[in-house]
Amino acid sequence: IWIIYINHRLVQYLHRRLLPAGAALIEADDTSRLAQLAAQGWFTAKQTDELIRMAREKRRTAALVWLLRWKGEQYGFHDRDFSL
Repeated sequence: IWIIYINHRLVQYLHRRLLPAGAALIEADDTSRLAQLAAQGWFTAKQTDELIRMAREKRRTAALVWLLRWKGEQYGFHDRDFSL
């Protein structure tokens, strides 16, 4: 039961500090952990855009590509017209 309590507290902490946690994972270019964090369903479209901005500014290509794919799958790119 102690482990469940610790995990619950960690999840609560990460949820409150989502952007700093995402920024640290972007800095490390750690796409597998970004995917784990995103799998919790916590990234809003606005937060995803902010994380994309961070990855672009820090020139973290793997994180940027992963976040762009995530945004495309989850929210789409409604602010862009890709028609030919």
